[in-house]
Amino acid sequence: MAFNSAPPAARTAALLLAAALTASLAKDARALSLSIAVAANAMPPMEELRIAFHGRTGIALGLVSGSSGKFSSQIRAGAPFDLFLSADTGTLEGLHADGFAEAPRLYARGRLILWSARSGVDLSKGVAGLRDRSFRKIAIADPKTAPYGRAALEALENAGVL
Repeated sequence: MAFNSAPPAARTAALLLAAALTASLAKDARALSLSIAVAANAMPPMEELRIAFHGRTGIALGLVSGSSGKFSSQIRAGAPFDLFLSADTGTLEGLHADGFAEAPRLYARGRLILWSARSGVDLSKGVAGLRDRSFRKIAIADPKTAPYGRAALEALENAGVL
């Protein structure tokens, strides 16, 4: 998807990211590249943003994909990332509280979706509709390691599915 044809929310996130990158660069005007730790779930759009950002600024973005927990450990051990992008606000707030990072800034908002591989499944009742006994299996991201897994588990519990 081209930047100009991206949904407004994606363009807004890209502009916020560009602003954060520019602020980071202000600290060292000679920097020609940035190293960015990117949580794996954000890597596909970051690849597109990397290309667009380089085309507009000439600044190369080195993207490293991995888990937020592993990046947190690496940053605490001195890994030289310029930015860390993650949906796990708890990890980011912990790095800040312990003096390893600046205060986290919101750059995007995520949403949970409900989807079925089977056609004709009625999902109009949302998560509460999963209480119907016709649903025998539900897959979510691992709540122990993924913010969206924790959010999905909370939604299932609040809807009385679990």
